[in-house]
Amino acid sequence: MPRKKAAPAKTKPRRKASFSDDQVVQKPFFRALMAKSQAIAYRFVSLNSGKSWVVEYLSPELSLLAGLDPKKFIGKSVELFWTALRGGSLTEKPSVDESCVWGNQHRGEMGYEIWDSQGKKRYWEESFQFLRRKHGKELRQHGIWFDLTERIRGGASYELRNMPETPRLTSRTFFLDRIHQAMSLAARQNESFAIIGVDMDRLGKINQSFGYETGDLIIREMAQRLSKLLYETDSILPIGGDSFMILIPRVTQKKSIEAIANKILFAFKAPFHVANQDIVMTCSLGIAVYPFDGQTAIELMQHAYQVMRTARQKGGGRYHFYSAQDGKDMLESLIIESQLRHALEKDQFRLHYQPQIDLRSGKIIGAEALIRWEHPELGMVPPLKFISIAEETGLIHSIGEWVLRTACLQRKEWERCGVSKLSMAVNLSAKQFHHINIADLLGRIVRETGINPEELELEITESTLMQYTEETKQTLTRMKAMGMRFSIDDFGTGFSSLVALKQLPVDTLKIDRSFVRDLCTDTDDQAIIQAIISMAHELQLDVVAEGIEDFQQMEFLRSRNWNKGQGYYFAKPLTSDVMLPMLLSSRYAA
Repeated sequence: MPRKKAAPAKTKPRRKASFSDDQVVQKPFFRALMAKSQAIAYRFVSLNSGKSWVVEYLSPELSLLAGLDPKKFIGKSVELFWTALRGGSLTEKPSVDESCVWGNQHRGEMGYEIWDSQGKKRYWEESFQFLRRKHGKELRQHGIWFDLTERIRGGASYELRNMPETPRLTSRTFFLDRIHQAMSLAARQNESFAIIGVDMDRLGKINQSFGYETGDLIIREMAQRLSKLLYETDSILPIGGDSFMILIPRVTQKKSIEAIANKILFAFKAPFHVANQDIVMTCSLGIAVYPFDGQTAIELMQHAYQVMRTARQKGGGRYHFYSAQDGKDMLESLIIESQLRHALEKDQFRLHYQPQIDLRSGKIIGAEALIRWEHPELGMVPPLKFISIAEETGLIHSIGEWVLRTACLQRKEWERCGVSKLSMAVNLSAKQFHHINIADLLGRIVRETGINPEELELEITESTLMQYTEETKQTLTRMKAMGMRFSIDDFGTGFSSLVALKQLPVDTLKIDRSFVRDLCTDTDDQAIIQAIISMAHELQLDVVAEGIEDFQQMEFLRSRNWNKGQGYYFAKPLTSDVMLPMLLSSRYAA
């Protein structure tokens, strides 16, 4: 595919480094990486041209990742800090290169294996920069340590990340150098280039199902495929165990970049034959183009990485170009994540409850617990903005446990107030459901809160059911044996196997609101509704319609023997104190 010259483009002057710039700690790229992986920011200072160094700043994550109190080392020597950190077991001790320091500025990366305070081996990578006051002996070293332990263990082996036997792959230093060369060439010849982030979808599940060696083989094979389909002038950087960054120089037209992206997506379509299995994979691509999407190598990699995650969140198997809106969304996500980590301990979460109605009698027969985040500065943060972040960061487990426990305690409280025969529906995310100890956790919560397990209904999405395995069936069966009920949420948005529906101990189907919205005018939706009712009755399942907003929708469903419904026609999600009088009267406030 020919790559033509770019149209002339104005470029912004590069910002000069200055001592006051906290450049590494404040770079959005590193904040983005800190959102993806655990990280510690630091700042060291030297008043004698680098002969001795003192700790000036350590971020709070140090206590979480290394078991050390950062406050104890402020103002102390860096040597003392390193001794405490590495416990005498750091494989490579950072050292200051005087020749580099005395330049105007110096950046670099290093990798370490350390043993933490519990004696466990961890893998760290460091990105750093030295800054010197123009006239004087005062120096500062800014940087971030990235703890890649979980990412490496959940993706590829540590040694695999460099893949020395795979041709065409570069080191991070060489990759950054190639970007700088491409920037210089683009400035001289009015050309552009693209950075493409490539993330392998579902690799974690492959590792769980077939083992890490199989995952490693898939990554190696993917590296080989990328090497074969790209030009000799292109560069490939492996990052994070299951991802790559690709530099595509001298491309300008969007359709040319799209053609390359489609070639990469197509390369995944051929099954990976490993461990006597044909495994089908997909990938997510994020694309940033110079100079439109960034003026520096760091910005371009940041933006490509960011929209790579966006493509994965949209389901994977696609590419996504960076836009200004993506930058705003990323900044908002970073702010939300930083606040989300403290929301639980600051008691900022609330549960609201939406009644579920028996469409034949009009009585309230259940309530769905829905989380709300009341932030003192951000206001009411919608669940759509923080649930996905909670899942990515692993916070969903602690938040999900709080929701389960709070909902069960509330059901018990309503029982003490005289409310009987009411089911409490609670959503389980895919990560919660597939957690190894979910059945034990639910059993413990039921015992500790005293709730009748038959009144606890757990909702799992249809997409979670689509990952049906024997382990899924065992988990459901074990919780079903405790007396809990299960419903499939957002039914109709995926492609559930009828075999799975017959084999799994599911009690209820909750039809997605998209089928209810145009129910009275769309004959296709009416046909789907009728088919679901017939199938549910054949399988002896209850059916619940979500998103009922007017009388006509309610009447249509009731006339076709629909069991239950919920939506704003009956009531919006309510606080527990507003909900109680309705429960005692057993009628909705329509």
